[in-house]
Amino acid sequence: MTNPLLETWTTPFGLPPFDRISDDHYGPAVEAALGEARAAIAAIAASGAEPGFANTIEALEQADTRLNAVLGAFFSVAGADSNPARQA
Repeated sequence: MTNPLLETWTTPFGLPPFDRISDDHYGPAVEAALGEARAAIAAIAASGAEPGFANTIEALEQADTRLNAVLGAFFSVAGADSNPARQA
């Protein structure tokens, strides 16, 4: 199953492709994006480079980009059009 939440969004203004997202996509997308964020943070911590603004602070800012996008899409839909599956 292709998960549109994990694809690069080529929609106008970079908005989530809501017309292709179903409730079944959110859980796996959050798990995958959380795994990516954890891996990015682990790579920052394991880097042998001397910590600096670019390789620490800026890298941490980018570590959860996909997770923020996935959760932003979820909370937008859950807040505007909730249902039992989204509440669970």
